[in-house]
Amino acid sequence: MRIHRIENREIAVEADLDTGVVTGIIDKVAGVNHLFSRKPELETKRPGMGIYVLEPVFCPQPTETRTEENKIIFKCQRQDLEISWGLELLERKIRYFVEAQYHGDKEFINRFRVVIYSACGRGGFWGDPGAEGAGYSCRYYVNYGFESSRETFSSVMIPSTTRGFRFEKHSYKTKLFPEARWIATVDKVLKTGLVIKPKRDDYLIVVEDQFFNIEINIITPRKRVSGGEKDFFELDIIPVRDLERIDYVSDELILGVESPSIAFPGERYRGRVVIYPLDKISCEVNGYIEYDKNMAS
Repeated sequence: MRIHRIENREIAVEADLDTGVVTGIIDKVAGVNHLFSRKPELETKRPGMGIYVLEPVFCPQPTETRTEENKIIFKCQRQDLEISWGLELLERKIRYFVEAQYHGDKEFINRFRVVIYSACGRGGFWGDPGAEGAGYSCRYYVNYGFESSRETFSSVMIPSTTRGFRFEKHSYKTKLFPEARWIATVDKVLKTGLVIKPKRDDYLIVVEDQFFNIEINIITPRKRVSGGEKDFFELDIIPVRDLERIDYVSDELILGVESPSIAFPGERYRGRVVIYPLDKISCEVNGYIEYDKNMAS
């Protein structure tokens, strides 16, 4: 293992130069590591936890590695397929990218699958002191990406807004989100999180609750690639803090609406809106409470 670190004032990112696996995303302000990694897999050059590319191929040992002040790039050649992947550290986020170029004579059917192991701010290397992995306070929030009506008695009615799920330790439950626009993992106690936002529209997200962490698979559709053509995919990874949940994500800001689900008659309804800017913005905040008397709610 050869761990290389790049950092700015708020974020540090660590990657293993021997395997090309990103092993840590550290929020320096909150003092937490959002990724969960295993040393044994990395030492034997197998797919370990952290962030890595599984499809179109997992390269156990990059053929070329280049490090810059704020960027790490890996390359790998597998027969007629050339893969390059890496990350770039921007001011408040990490941009992870992967590119496949086919040099063969026939068509090649390609798809990307990027795997991310999130520990909701309680990560680190397996076996290290303090690396507990995701606890019961971990939640993940997904935007479904399509509209749905609440004026229905259907048992398959899905809300059009963001929906949250509780991490269930040791459960190995899998959930598929075909049209999700982003996913975020948040520790409600630590109030720290990680927002993952792919930079294209045609992909799906598969989440599995595991032993100590959440496995997030981001998968693109199969695409026919001719000789000399390239296929490219990238995503933004944004560490955030002071948020108990996440309801809205854009290129300019991230927003969480924290409010009780039940308010008894005569009691004051208390909550808060947290706006996490990603750029210099000015905005107004207006709110309302909607009384929803629906059998499904």
